[in-house]
Amino acid sequence: MSSSPNILLWNTRGWHLHAKVDECRSLINDHHLDIVCLVETTPLDQQLLPFQIHSGETHNFNISIGGRILIKWNASLFSLQTIQASPQFIHCLLSGQSTPPFYLTVVYAFHDSSSKASLWADLAKLNPTNNHPWLMVGDLNRGPQRGLTPWRNEVETLHRGAISNSFMTS
Repeated sequence: MSSSPNILLWNTRGWHLHAKVDECRSLINDHHLDIVCLVETTPLDQQLLPFQIHSGETHNFNISIGGRILIKWNASLFSLQTIQASPQFIHCLLSGQSTPPFYLTVVYAFHDSSSKASLWADLAKLNPTNNHPWLMVGDLNRGPQRGLTPWRNEVETLHRGAISNSFMTS
């Protein structure tokens, strides 16, 4: 029997307040989280994350000055293979004993349009060749505009050509 993992995505904006660390600890314990994805994080945050279980971790700190994305998971339940990492995303394959394999892409986009254009082009190239489910989560660093969700606005106005033949069209 398969079960869905409990996943948290959180834009920490750094762990400058101990209350954030305490709240994360509570969320992990109260909701029995299996995978925690933090964006807008730093290498210092890596040491503070209060994961109470034997955990695996991956991050993009070595390719992004100051850090950006940290993923921790319950290594007794899942194995994680990082397929590609950039300063704006980590794309990986998770598999578990009671969970079918699935792709997880965690995004923390740069603020400027030219960097976002390269992000969308890179994401469009991922295109897995099998039928595993694919979960993409993150922060596009774009506020909503009237009538459009931030995601849809990004797709419609900035990157129409880059994604027209990709998995992100709907």
